[in-house]
Amino acid sequence: VLSLENLVALASFDGLKKAPLDASGDGGVRVKVKESCGGVTPEDGDTVQVTYVGRLEETGKEFDRTHGGYAFEFVLGEGKVVKGFDVALRHLRVGDKAEVVLTADYGYGDGDGEDIPPNATLVFDVHFVGVKRRQQKVDDHGRLADIRAAREEAEGALKEKRDAAKLKAEQAKATLAEKKKKAGGPSKKKRQGRK
Repeated sequence: VLSLENLVALASFDGLKKAPLDASGDGGVRVKVKESCGGVTPEDGDTVQVTYVGRLEETGKEFDRTHGGYAFEFVLGEGKVVKGFDVALRHLRVGDKAEVVLTADYGYGDGDGEDIPPNATLVFDVHFVGVKRRQQKVDDHGRLADIRAAREEAEGALKEKRDAAKLKAEQAKATLAEKKKKAGGPSKKKRQGRK
């Protein structure tokens, strides 16, 4: 018979695994993390990379697996995989190893016609290998507005430089004319008369 103190000690023992997480909220996707590495959590639109072995819960028969050490990639949230994979991966972190259990509603429903019978519950041993963050779509209109504003700013600065240079040239010309006038150099009329 275990005392309350021993039960508390056992419950806090690091070697005990947590109960599966009901990732779907209706029991259709259960995730039990076996090994956690504390990596990043993916977001919809990210490309996730996993290795897995899939088997039937009822018989334990393997029906699918990744081969040759290559990870399977898919974009999270696009619905390109069984619904349960999209749900489960949102609750894992890169590096995690987990057991993912999917009811038929989140798996293959009526089966695949070959290895998976109708209404089968599936068990996947998943290793979440990596994630490639989605590229933010460039707002073309915003980017174009930024480019136009930068161009207008540069044109304005160039016009200011040209105006300043023109004013400086006019001032220099006026100063030179003033110096010639003071020095008693030939005026325009005198130069024309010499011709």
